[in-house]
Amino acid sequence: MPHTGTGPTGEDYTLGCSLPGNHFTDGQYLGAVFLLGEVMNIFRRFSLFTGMAMTLLAASMLLFSTVNAGQDNKVSDAATTTQAFAVENMTCATCPITVKAAMNKLEGVVSVKVDLESESATVEYNPAIVSADEISAASTNVGFPTSVLD
Repeated sequence: MPHTGTGPTGEDYTLGCSLPGNHFTDGQYLGAVFLLGEVMNIFRRFSLFTGMAMTLLAASMLLFSTVNAGQDNKVSDAATTTQAFAVENMTCATCPITVKAAMNKLEGVVSVKVDLESESATVEYNPAIVSADEISAASTNVGFPTSVLD
């Protein structure tokens, strides 16, 4: 039979189900509510920590992949050219990481430098392998519209 009673702030409550032996005193009810509150606090703290840890892990992976991607695409200096790009929509410190990773994934890109303050990117690449339009499209495709600067 369900247990009914009055809670600590005067509200009426019903707790339990109609199964035999499922009877709670007011003290047990308050203990259960307190325990549930503590479990929820632990869960919130864990969720916050997990969310921050996952964000840091993702940023680290992006940074690591950009370093490796640039090394895989090395070509001789004689065959490369440098192009400046205007990059839109960058609002935080991780935006340049995303732009750099997208551009560095292209074969023929040697190096990418992205500046958040000036909203620009400077890319060294081999024009025989990749075009400036393809580099621009790579950034645009990840949410940062990019155009070639003259």
